[in-house]
Amino acid sequence: MKKLPLERIKELANRTNVCPTAVANFLTSLSGNKVDDFLNLRLDLDIYKWNFETVMAIRDGIVHAYKEDK
Repeated sequence: MKKLPLERIKELANRTNVCPTAVANFLTSLSGNKVDDFLNLRLDLDIYKWNFETVMAIRDGIVHAYKEDK
């Protein structure tokens, strides 16, 4: 399981026009597989109809979480 620092999750969840609950819930439950997390984001977007800002905050969190793997 991949972990993103809580401080970073809070920053992303506090962006303008995002759904903070969606961002926090998604980013605290990353799978440990970047591809799976992006696929899950796509599926959840279809289900929950999140706005652009929320999707981008989650996307940025996924990118940040896996950045250190390079």
